[in-house]
Parts: sequence; structure tokens; C-alpha cells
Amino acid sequence: MKQKAILKRLQYRGDSRFYLLRCTKGGIRFGKLRSVICAKDFSNPGYDFDIYFLNASRKMVFHLYDDRGCDVIAAQKEDLEPLYRRLNEWILDDDRGRIDRLFANK
Repeated sequence: MKQKAILKRLQYRGDSRFYLLRCTKGGIRFGKLRSVICAKDFSNPGYDFDIYFLNASRKMVFHLYDDRGCDVIAAQKEDLEPLYRRLNEWILDDDRGRIDRLFANK
């Protein structure tokens, strides 16, 4: 985090080790965080964590799970279409048929 005071607002949610931190896009060192997430299997095997970025105003979720890829989820399929068109080559072969059918039905 760029501002250490924001970390004090970190909220612990029960026994599930679920934390919620409300912040702005500018308050996150996304490049550094992306590097840590992508290297988690190599630099610290056995250290398991997931980080989800939620954009409440756009009703979208971004989950970079490791160096192999990410998931993007949206409430409306139309919000995903620009990503589908621009980053189509990133879609995993196992998911391609289902995703292509989703965007073919207009």
C-alpha cells in the first residue's frame, strides 16, 4: 500500500482469514502486488493467498490467481465485451468454447 494509514483500516472477518480493505485504485502499488502474486508459487511455495479486486461502481471483480492468468467477472456481459474483443488470445483453451458462445449470442 502506498499509504500506511490505510492498512490500519484492514478488517478481519471471522475465522476464514478473509480481509477487506477499502481503498482507491491510486492507493495500491498494483505493479508490485502483481509481481508478488505471479511469483507466489516460485518465491514462497506453500504460501497460499488469493486477492480479489472489486470495483463496486462497475460491478466487476478481478482475480489474478498466479502467473498463468486471471479471472474477470461482471454483473453484465456487456461490461466484459471490450475485454473479450481486446484480449481474446488470453482466454484459456478449456474456457474458449463456452466464452465464445456467450459473446456470439447477441
